Parts: sequence; structure tokens; C-alpha cells
Amino acid sequence: MVNQVVKAVKALKKGWIIAYPTDTAYGLGADPTDEKAVSKIFKIKGRTKEKSLPLIAANLAMVKKYGFLEGKALSLARKHWPGPLTLVVKATPLSKRIFSKHTLKNGKIAIRVPKSP
Repeated sequence: MVNQVVKAVKALKKGWIIAYPTDTAYGLGADPTDEKAVSKIFKIKGRTKEKSLPLIAANLAMVKKYGFLEGKALSLARKHWPGPLTLVVKATPLSKRIFSKHTLKNGKIAIRVPKSP
């Protein structure tokens, strides 16, 4: 398993697209700071760029770096993560600086912490 994760990280750093398992289905992933790589996902999925892509995070601590979790969102996150729940929350200044414009929508970011094998 560790070997596959290392390979996936190397692929992401090269701007490649990866497939990864989540609790509901396989997802397509790219480095969210790489505009070209993110655009490839839209092309592969045939998705319009008006609909943003979710950020996949490893844990709640990582989420807090990129999105403001407060009130109901924080309660839902604690109850359902890791799991098949995507939350749309206000993006942090760090997110606004580093992520592709296709990851953010109206100053908000969709974030998910899936169960991983």
C-alpha cells in the first residue's frame, strides 16, 4: 500500500491524473495547485468548469488549513468523517492563494475526507 501511495504522489507532482478509491467509488485526482492537471480532470469527465471540484483531504486537521469549519459544518464533519460526506465551506486565505480557480467557487471550497483502504 505504501508503495502505491508513493507512486501516486510522484504522478501528481508530474502533473498526471490518478485514480484512487473512496468509500463510494473511484475518484480522479490531480494536484489542486496545478491548473493544467485540474483542467485535464474536467476534460476527462466532460464536466463544465462552472461546477467546481472537491478537495480531498486526509483528516480534519488538513481540512482546517483550507476551509473554515464552524457550527453545523464542524458537527457534521466530526460525525461523518471519514466518510461519504462533502461539505462546502468558506475557503481560507491559503486556499484562495494556492488552489486552482476550479477548486474554489464564490470564495467557498467543497471538501471531503473519504474513508480510504
